[in-house]
Amino acid sequence: MNCPICNHSSTFKCLVNHHCDRDFYECNNCHFCFVPSVQHLSRVDEFERYAFHENSADDMSYQNYIRGVLDPFIQFYRLANEVVGQKTHLDYGSGNSLTAVFIMNEAGFESQAYDPCFFPDTPHAPVDAITCIEVIEHFRNPLKDFEEMLSYLRPNGLLMVRTLVWQKLGEKEFEKWWYKNDPTHISIFTEEAFQELESRFPIEREYFDGKSTIIWRRKN
Repeated sequence: MNCPICNHSSTFKCLVNHHCDRDFYECNNCHFCFVPSVQHLSRVDEFERYAFHENSADDMSYQNYIRGVLDPFIQFYRLANEVVGQKTHLDYGSGNSLTAVFIMNEAGFESQAYDPCFFPDTPHAPVDAITCIEVIEHFRNPLKDFEEMLSYLRPNGLLMVRTLVWQKLGEKEFEKWWYKNDPTHISIFTEEAFQELESRFPIEREYFDGKSTIIWRRKN
C-alpha cells in the first residue's frame, strides 16, 4: 500500500481506532494518516451525514466560527496584495451553507461556492482567492482533489486551507484525538505532508500557524 501523498512504499503503522470500525495508516515518510479506500463510507452515507450538519448562515455560533477563520485571511489578503478592483473568491467544499460566501461578499469579493454534494456546478474560474475550510480531511484522493481545487486558482492567487494538523504525538495520543473520530475524516495531514504538496504543485507557502491554518500562493 503506497502513501496517497508521497507514494512512499515503506511499512505503514496501523493506528488503532476504537471509536469507529476502520483503521488509520501512517506513512513512515511524510506521516500522512489515512483510512484505506475499502473502509470509506459509501457516497450515500457520506451525503446523509453532511446533510445533517448544522451550518446555517442564521446560526450565529457557526457564523462566528467562519468569520473568525475568514477575517484574518481577508486582512492577510489585503496586506499581501495590491487590491485593485473587485476580487473573486471561491469557497471550495462549502457544504450546504453559503456563510463564507456572504462574509466574503461583505468584504468586497465577488464570491461563489462549490461543493460536489450541494453546489455541484463548475465554478467560474480562475479566481483570485480560494478558501477551503474543514474540507481536505474529507479528500478521498488527496492529490487528485488538491489538483482540482488548485485548477480554479489564478496564478499569484491565494489558497487558504483550514484543517487540524496531526502533530505526530504517538499512537496513544492519536487514539485519544477527537478529530479523527468523524467517519468522514479520512485524510489527516502533517507538516511533512504539506511539504510534499509544495514539492508536487506550483505553490509556495505564505503562512502556517503550525496547527490548523495554512496559506499558499499559486506560482506564476
